[in-house]
Amino acid sequence: MISLRLHIIFIITLFLVFHCSSKQEKETTYIEKHLVDKISVFTSVEKSDQIGHPTRIMTTSGRLYFSDHGFKRITGINREGEKQIHVGRSGEGPGEFENPSSFWAFGDSYLVYDYNNFKFITYDQYGDLVNEKIIRSNPVNPDQFPPNIPLAVHAISPHELIIPSRERNGSLFTIANIENDELMFVGEAVLPDVVSYSSEEINQAYTRGEIPDILMNLLLLTSSSSGIYSFQQTTGILEKYTRSGDLIWEKNLNIPSQGELFDQIAEHNRNVNMENQGHQLFHYAWALDSNDQGVAILLNMPEGEPVTAAWIPASGNELHLVTFPGLETDGFGLFGMFAVSEDNSRVYFLNNQMGIIYEAEWPV
Repeated sequence: MISLRLHIIFIITLFLVFHCSSKQEKETTYIEKHLVDKISVFTSVEKSDQIGHPTRIMTTSGRLYFSDHGFKRITGINREGEKQIHVGRSGEGPGEFENPSSFWAFGDSYLVYDYNNFKFITYDQYGDLVNEKIIRSNPVNPDQFPPNIPLAVHAISPHELIIPSRERNGSLFTIANIENDELMFVGEAVLPDVVSYSSEEINQAYTRGEIPDILMNLLLLTSSSSGIYSFQQTTGILEKYTRSGDLIWEKNLNIPSQGELFDQIAEHNRNVNMENQGHQLFHYAWALDSNDQGVAILLNMPEGEPVTAAWIPASGNELHLVTFPGLETDGFGLFGMFAVSEDNSRVYFLNNQMGIIYEAEWPV
C-alpha cells in the first residue's frame, strides 16, 4: 500500500448561521475548509485476486470490509491490503446469500443483509454461521407501496434495524426490533400523507422539474455508539437522535457550493425526452458514514465542482468541508461507496464500476 501524505490543507475559518439544536435555535458555527490533492489506489481488481466486483465498503477495528457481488462474499482486509477474513458464500441455503446489500460488525460477530431474500445472517468472528432470520415483509410498511422489501436498511444492533418509514405515522424512520416485532416511529416526515405511488405521476413531476412527492422523504441513515444520524436527501437537513428516538440536534447544512445542484437536476429532467437520457434523482448526498467521533457525508456536487465531503463532529458544533479534486464521481452510487476509518485518519472511496478502492488522508 502506498503511504499517503496530505499535500495541501487549506483551512479557511468562516462563519455560517444555520439550525443547530433540538430547539431549532440559530447559532454561529465555524466552517473549516480542507483541500486534499493526493489520492492513491488502496486496492483494485487489477491489483488483488481477492476482489471481484465490490459494491459496498465499511471500516471497523483497523480493517476495511467490502461486499463483493463478483465472489458473493464479504471480505475484510488490513491496512496493507492483505486478506484477513471471508464471510458468507453464494446460494439460498443456511449461511448463504444472493445479494449482500449491507453488512455490519458487532463485537466478534458479523451481520449480513441479503436483500433478495430479506434475510439477516449472523456469523462469528471466524466467518462461521451462527444463525439467520428471514423476514417475510417490511415490518414498517407491510401492506404499502412496492417494493415491499426495503433497500435502505441500517442495523444498530444484531436485532435492531432503522428503516425509512415511508411517512407511516408521519415519521421519518422507524427503529424495528426483528426479535419481538416492536416498532418505534422517529422524527417528522418531510412530506407526510403521501397516499399514492404512480410511475406516471413521478414522470410528470420530473418533466416539470419537480421532486416527486413519493421521493420527498428519501433518507440516508447511519449510527455510532453516540446515536443515530438521519440525512434528508431533499432538504439537506442532518439530524442526530438517541437510540431511544429522541432528537439531540438538527442542522440544515446549506452548503454554499451546492446552491445550484437542484436547479441543474431540474433542468436535466425537463430535457430528458429531448436528450434520450434517464431522470436524475434529487439528492444532496451520495453516502453517509459515521464513527464515535462524528458523521461524514459524501456530497452530491453540481457540475464543475470537485468531489466534496462534509464532516460534523458528534457534538454537532462544527462543520468541515473536505474537497478531493483528484477524484471523479462517475463510479459513485448511493449508499456504501464511502467510509472513514474509526481513528479519523483515512478516508476510502469505492468506484464500483471500475472495481477500485481509493484511499486518502482524512484531515479532520
